[in-house]
Amino acid sequence: MSVASREAEERYPRLVHEGTDCYRQVYDSRDLQEAYERGRTAPLADEEIEAAAVMLFGLFSDAEYRFDEVSGRERARYRAYAQIVLDSARKAVEK
Repeated sequence: MSVASREAEERYPRLVHEGTDCYRQVYDSRDLQEAYERGRTAPLADEEIEAAAVMLFGLFSDAEYRFDEVSGRERARYRAYAQIVLDSARKAVEK
């Protein structure tokens, strides 16, 4: 289960008709649109930044060691780069 799925289930428990697995309709299309917009513009999660930092390290580092073996300072630098890239992408969807 993804982090997002787990968080969604914790925050919004399933609303089903009693004795069935059928979901009750409790939201209209505007609610769903608003939820989508909030999700697309939400602050970055640490897991997103970490995943992007690992990717950037793999793309641009000539090191012969893995990202989890990187010093704290170098790790922070890659995380900062990742945040810049992800923030830029996020701003593109907010326009």
